[in-house]
Amino acid sequence: MMLAIAISKGRIAPLFDTARHFQVLHLGNDEHTADTELRLEVEGGPARVTALLQRDVNTIICGAITTDLSANLERHGVRVEAFVSGDVERVVEAFLAGTLNGDAFSMPGCARQQRRCRRGRRGHEP
Repeated sequence: MMLAIAISKGRIAPLFDTARHFQVLHLGNDEHTADTELRLEVEGGPARVTALLQRDVNTIICGAITTDLSANLERHGVRVEAFVSGDVERVVEAFLAGTLNGDAFSMPGCARQQRRCRRGRRGHEP
């Protein structure tokens, strides 16, 4: 699995659509290889999606992301963990431990239920 994390100053970048720096990890069975930093000089969200797909990324962790870009990634089989905030190292640890979905890593004002709702408001129950 190739995991890309939108980063800014050691934290999750607040907006995927304009993020230029990504930490990329190759995840294997119970371990991950050395991570690399990827700098994207492309303009616009669709070009950013293409650049990540060319690097075989299949999971993305990011802050906010527009519905169109999230849907574009998901159409290409990329899992999107959006509306995440926090220190990159702690987020990676939580992702690997399967505990990223808790409110501790939600963007301020964005509980896990709200993250699910913002993605096209599918499956939201009042």
